[in-house]
Amino acid sequence: MDLQRQRRFVEAEFCYQSVLREDARNADALNLLGTLAMEARKPVEAIRLVEKALALRPNEVQYLNNLGAAHIAMRDGLRAEKALAKAVRLQPDFVDALCNLGRAYRLLNRSEAARQPYEDAYRRAPDSTKAMLGLADVLVDLGQPAEATALYREALSLDASLVPAFVGLALARRFEPGDPEPARMLELLDSSEKDQQLVSQLRHSAGKAQADLGNYDAAFHLFAAAKGDATRAFSLSTHTIRHDELVERLTPRFFEERKGYGVESEAPVFILGMPRSGTTLTEQIASSHSRVGGGGELGAIGDLMRILANGRSHAEALLSLTQAQSRDLARNYLETLARVGGPGLRITDKMPHNFEHLGLIALLFPKARVIHCMRDPIDNCVSCFTHHFNENHGYNTDLAVLGRYYREYRRLMAHWREVLPIRMLDFSYEALIADQEGKSRELIDFLELEWEEACLDFHKTERLVKTPSRWQVRQPIYSSSVKGWKKYQAHLGPLFESLGEMAVLD
Repeated sequence: MDLQRQRRFVEAEFCYQSVLREDARNADALNLLGTLAMEARKPVEAIRLVEKALALRPNEVQYLNNLGAAHIAMRDGLRAEKALAKAVRLQPDFVDALCNLGRAYRLLNRSEAARQPYEDAYRRAPDSTKAMLGLADVLVDLGQPAEATALYREALSLDASLVPAFVGLALARRFEPGDPEPARMLELLDSSEKDQQLVSQLRHSAGKAQADLGNYDAAFHLFAAAKGDATRAFSLSTHTIRHDELVERLTPRFFEERKGYGVESEAPVFILGMPRSGTTLTEQIASSHSRVGGGGELGAIGDLMRILANGRSHAEALLSLTQAQSRDLARNYLETLARVGGPGLRITDKMPHNFEHLGLIALLFPKARVIHCMRDPIDNCVSCFTHHFNENHGYNTDLAVLGRYYREYRRLMAHWREVLPIRMLDFSYEALIADQEGKSRELIDFLELEWEEACLDFHKTERLVKTPSRWQVRQPIYSSSVKGWKKYQAHLGPLFESLGEMAVLD
C-alpha cells in the first residue's frame, strides 16, 4: 500500500499480483488491485476485483466502500447505494462511506437523502474537507447558497489550495468587489503544480470570478487557457458522419414503417438542445407545476443507445431495432424516469444532448413531448466556452470547432423536424426573457396541463438542480445574459467565421 500511496502504481500492482500468485483467495490483494483499477479509470475491472474480495469477506466495510465508489464511477447509483448503505450500517462512523453514500444519492437525484449522510459525516468529522465540500454541493443543489458558501470558505480555511472549494464557490454565487477568492485563485494559479484537470477547473473558476467583477478581457484569457488544457482530442468529422447517416437513412418512410413501436406513455418530456440554451430554466418552470416531476439530466437514453449500437453506427442500430426490443427499452427507461421524477403526470428529462437521440426517442415514445430549447447562436456558444464541462464535451475547447459543431446540431434538428412523428415545441430563451408569462403559459399548454401561478415563481421551487446553471435558476428572470457575448466581442473572430450566416452581429 505504501507504493500505491506514493503513486508508484506499476510496482504496487506487481506486489499485489505476487501475493495472489501465492494465495489466489487473498481478499486484501484483490481489493487493492481493485483500487488500482480505479486509479487507472477502469471501474468495470475494479468492480470485478472488489466483488471477488467481497465474496470472501462480505462484511468488510472498506471493500463495500470501494465497490460503491466504483459503481458511482459507472453512474450506477442503485448498486452504489446498496453497497454503501450496507457499509454505513456496519460502521456508522465511516466518514468516507457516508460521503460516498451522499454521492450515490446525488446521482439518483434524491436531494434530501443526499444531504443526510453528508451531515452525518460532517458531524462526525468536523475537520473533513471532503464532508464539507459534499454537504456544500448538496446545499447549492437545494437552493441554499449562503449556507454552502460558509462551508466552502471553512474548507479553504483548512486548505487554502483546495481547488474544489473555489469551484464550488464560483458555481454557488456571484463574486463581488472585496471578496478575497478572486485574487487568491490567481495567486494559486501562479504557484500551482497541481494536475492538469485541477488547473483547468481553477482557471474556469478564476475566469468566472473575473467576469463577475467586470474584467472581461482577463476572464476570456483564463477561459481560453482552460480550454488549452484539454487532453482528449475531439473529432468533428465523426459527428458529421454520424449525422449524415441519420439524415440519409432515417426518413419519413422509416418511421411510417415502424408505427406501433414503443409504448403509449405520455409521461416523458424531453427538454433538449445545445448545453447552455436554457434547458435548466425551462425544466425549472415546468417542474414548478404540481403535475410535473423534474428528472434533471438523465443519461439513460444515451446509455440505451450505446447498448443498442454495441459498436455499430447509430443509424444501423435503429434500423435493426425490433418492435419487441423497442418496448423493452421503453419500459426500462420509464422505470428510471419514475424513480427520479416521482409520480408526476409528466416527467422531464433535460439531457441537452438527447437531440442526437431523437430518432430512438420517437421509436420508444411516439406520444412523448419534446421541448427544443433555442438561444442566440453566439450567446449559446460563448456561454458554452466560458463554462467548464467534462471531457465528453470536447467540441467546447476551440471557438472555431464550437461554431461548426453548433451548425451540425442545427442541421440535425432541422432533419428531425421534417421526419419525426412526435410533438415538438421550439422554445426560445430570448422570447422567454421578453415575455415570461406568455412563454411559460405556452410551455404548460404544450404539456396539456392547467396553468398554475407557481410556474412564474419558478425560482422558489425547491428541487435538486445539479447543472452549472443551478444558482441562476434560483433567481427571478433577468435579461443581462441576452447579447452577453458582446463583452467578449474582440476575442470571437473564429466563432463568427465558423458560425457564418448564423452569427448575427447586431
